[in-house]
Amino acid sequence: MKITTDEDGTLVIGEVFSGAFIETSEGNRIGFCLRDDTIEFSVLPKDSEVGCRWFRVNMQTREVEEMVLKSEEEFRSKALELTNAILGDLEKKHSIKFDGKLTHTGIDMLAENVVEPFLRALDESKTDGGSE
Repeated sequence: MKITTDEDGTLVIGEVFSGAFIETSEGNRIGFCLRDDTIEFSVLPKDSEVGCRWFRVNMQTREVEEMVLKSEEEFRSKALELTNAILGDLEKKHSIKFDGKLTHTGIDMLAENVVEPFLRALDESKTDGGSE
């Protein structure tokens, strides 16, 4: 990490490859990490119920996207796969076609808001020693 000031006396922090946090006296934090063509940053309010969320800024396009942990991607992928299987099963058993009636966004919402929380609860019960 390299800390300097510019000609106006503004603090300049560079070469932050391992990450750094700026913290208010109240305990709110902003974290950042410098990469080749991106900057990663996080926002962590004091006593936050939600874990730290990281975002990536593409410095060429100025696009910001939330970074999802590998385990999060796996949950979302499993939830979407299971949702599609459930819908396929319903179509077969009840001669219903969801094509055109349930959009891709609708399927994603079903996966995210119904199936994914179920998978998370199931996963938590396994790690807590509960039964399936």
